[in-house]
Amino acid sequence: MLLIKFFWHISVIGVRWIKRFFFQKHMIEAGEDHTSNSNNCTFMTPTLFNTFIFKLFVPSSFVPPKDIRMLRELVRYRFKLIGHRSSEKNRLQNALTVSNIALASVVSDSFGKSASSIIEYILTCDTFDPEYCKSLLHKSLYKKADEVIQSIIGYELRDDQSVKLKVCRKHYDFINQCVSDLDKAISQLAKPYQDLIDIAVTLPGITEKSATYIIAEIGTDMTVFKSDKHLCSWAGLTPQNNESAGKKKSVHV
Repeated sequence: MLLIKFFWHISVIGVRWIKRFFFQKHMIEAGEDHTSNSNNCTFMTPTLFNTFIFKLFVPSSFVPPKDIRMLRELVRYRFKLIGHRSSEKNRLQNALTVSNIALASVVSDSFGKSASSIIEYILTCDTFDPEYCKSLLHKSLYKKADEVIQSIIGYELRDDQSVKLKVCRKHYDFINQCVSDLDKAISQLAKPYQDLIDIAVTLPGITEKSATYIIAEIGTDMTVFKSDKHLCSWAGLTPQNNESAGKKKSVHV
């Protein structure tokens, strides 16, 4: 019954368990552990119970040290911001499509230099001038000038879509600045692990940024994982075998 109440309490308080968890961890590591007296007690106090639960479940859990947790916090936040940035790209593309502007069929990136200059021109001009629009094109895209013009002629930019485009572009630039700030902070926190990062980048397909993210997720002490299978399971790289009523479902990594 006590276990049921404990897990219900953990599920209710959400992330607020973190403060109690590390406080209890500090108490145990500092030697303030009185569970040895629990055999003489007819009732287990909340402190003794928390210590009991900590010792029972935590040894099999991976809780990285403080510096790794700090790095992981920023890395995961950066991942969220990249998702928001992608959402803004999709919203901008939706506004262009509604306005009958088919730039995406010609340019590879709607946020590239040429596309950004064209969109800025469309948002500010009263009458569309094809020749001026061609002058905004850069490098190899100038060869596709006629296709670019054809993808724009006949557009109809309503006020609501105009506002949406402006806000999307402004938010996109703001997110890029936030990501840049996070990258600087992540690089600073990752400096103590530069030697390990240099080793990791020697593997094919692993960049310095990828190596930093790997360290942020699994740490540098591999003794906390029982085996390579345990590590793969923690990293979410173990193939699943999901079968129900004879039907196989998702089995990808």
